[in-house]
Amino acid sequence: MTQIGQPVAEPDASHDTRANSMGSLAGLLPVRRTGQRSNDLPVALRLLWIPAIAVILAVGFGMLASGLKVLADLIERLGHLSG
Repeated sequence: MTQIGQPVAEPDASHDTRANSMGSLAGLLPVRRTGQRSNDLPVALRLLWIPAIAVILAVGFGMLASGLKVLADLIERLGHLSG
């Protein structure tokens, strides 16, 4: 029987610098933290992340489109001033 190397240990909350710097928000993110074997997020929160990511992407795309529209208007007005 072969021996397996060091098992992955669950990190202590006091030693997890990212969790300490982000507060309790780090425990709600749908990603695995350093040193964890898997993500310990409950199923209900994992399912809530699906529409949350869709809304975040929609808002980001809307902000990008709005910014490009403002930039296009600014370039058009600057073109009228110089011409």
